[in-house]
Amino acid sequence: MALVFRRLPPISLCLVACALFTAGTSYANDKAAVATYPNTADGLRQRLADLLTTAKTVDQTALAALLKSDLEIPNFPAWFNKTYGKNDGKDFAEGYRMNVDYDEFRFAGLLKQFAESGGSIVTRKINDGAEPADAAEVAKLDSMNKPIDIYFAFWSPSISGPAQRQPIGYFMFIDGAFRWDNAGSKRFLPAPSGANNDAP
Repeated sequence: MALVFRRLPPISLCLVACALFTAGTSYANDKAAVATYPNTADGLRQRLADLLTTAKTVDQTALAALLKSDLEIPNFPAWFNKTYGKNDGKDFAEGYRMNVDYDEFRFAGLLKQFAESGGSIVTRKINDGAEPADAAEVAKLDSMNKPIDIYFAFWSPSISGPAQRQPIGYFMFIDGAFRWDNAGSKRFLPAPSGANNDAP
């Protein structure tokens, strides 16, 4: 049986072309709508500033869900193995899996506290010089098999007086985005309501 090819009328060709153009434009708009932040201290500051803006309009649970989708380490078992080696990487990955959801919820609460107060975000790249007084920073850089860009952020209150800067936490630039280091930042999280400061 012979196949018969029919020429589409001009109006049909026009409709097909319009549909393809619309789909391509929609895809481009969707891609453009995803914010990207440069791998710099200022890029992290912008990322956190946008998170604080969002924190003003959503509750803690919704903010924690956003942190999970945007700031978690993708394919974290493989990443930990590559970065710390098989033995340490396996242990770190298991600790990450067990704690990250709970830590994200607490971190969301911390961000909401900052969002509701006046102040500014200050960031620095620890690869450019770890804080000598902070042994954890020096150890973090020394323990990695694969160099990773790591940043630290803190909140500087705008109120006058002896108010001190409050740590926000550590962030790593992985796969083109900033990821929150929950293990390194855990000590800065507020204790859960009704718990002591030793709570995980």
